[in-house]
Amino acid sequence: MHINMEKNNKETIKHGTILLPYNIYLTHIPESFTDFPIHWHDEIEIIKVVTGQARYVVDFKEYIISQGDILIIPPSSLHYFEQYNDEHFLGETYIFDQKLIDGNTIDTCSTKYISPIFNNDILLPIHIHSATEHSKTLGDILSNILSDHNSHAMAYELKIKIGFLEFINYFYSNDYYIVNKTHDISNIRTTNLIKDITTYIEDNYSQKITLEMLAAKANISVYYLSHIFKQYTNQTPIEYLNQYRLSTAANLLRTTDDSIMDISFECGYNNVSYFNRAFKTKYNMTPKEYRKG
Repeated sequence: MHINMEKNNKETIKHGTILLPYNIYLTHIPESFTDFPIHWHDEIEIIKVVTGQARYVVDFKEYIISQGDILIIPPSSLHYFEQYNDEHFLGETYIFDQKLIDGNTIDTCSTKYISPIFNNDILLPIHIHSATEHSKTLGDILSNILSDHNSHAMAYELKIKIGFLEFINYFYSNDYYIVNKTHDISNIRTTNLIKDITTYIEDNYSQKITLEMLAAKANISVYYLSHIFKQYTNQTPIEYLNQYRLSTAANLLRTTDDSIMDISFECGYNNVSYFNRAFKTKYNMTPKEYRKG
C-alpha cells in the first residue's frame, strides 16, 4: 500500500473513488512495513485482525490488538502503528468516508446517526476484543463487506453501502456507544501542538532540523516540547524526524528508481554511509537489499 501525505501529516491517498469513497487493504507487518508514522484522515478506519499482534496508538492511547480483535479509529484522530514483539501481523483495513453512507444528504438518518459519529459527538468503542460477542457479530459484517468487495457481482456497491450502514447500526441497536458531552480542550490543544510539530517536520525533513528550532516554531521551551511529545507519542521529536526520514526513504526505494545517494540527500542525510547504517538499524537490511525486496 503506497501512502501519500499532505504537509499537515494528513493522509491524502484516495480511498476508492468520488462515487464510491471506501477501500479495503491488507496490512502486512513486517512484509509491507514495520511501522507507519503518525497521521490522520477524515474517514473512519476499521482494522480486523486476521493473525498476529500489532501496536496501534490512537489519540495518544496504546492498543495491542490480537487475532479476532477489531479496532475502530475515529475520523480526524492522530494514529500510528508498528510491529509488536517481532510478530508477523495480518489485518484487514476498512476505510470509508461519510459520503459513502449518506451522500451528503441532510435527513434524519444523517443528522441523528451518521454526522454525530463523523463529528465525534458520538464515540464508538475503539478496541473490541475477540472474546466479546460484539467482535464476532461485527467481524461477520466486515467479512460480508469484504466478500462483496471481492466479488464485484451485480449490485455489489449497494451491498457494500448496506454493509457499512449495518456496521454503524449495530452500535446504536446495542447501545454500544458513548455520547461525547464534553470535548477535552487540553487534549485538543495537545493534538494541535503535535500536528504543528509533525507538519513542520514533514515540510522540512530534507533540511537541518534541531530540537531548538522545533521549540522556537511552537513558541514553547525545549524541555516542554520534549516532555509533551514523548509523553503522547512515545518518541522524542528528533526520533520522529528520523523515523519519518527513514519511512520516506523506504517508500522512495519501493516506488522510484532514484539512486540511493539521491534518496539519502532528499531525506536529509548528507552522509550516505550514515544513511545506510541508520536504514539497516531500522529495517535490518541495507537500502539496496530493501529495494531488491
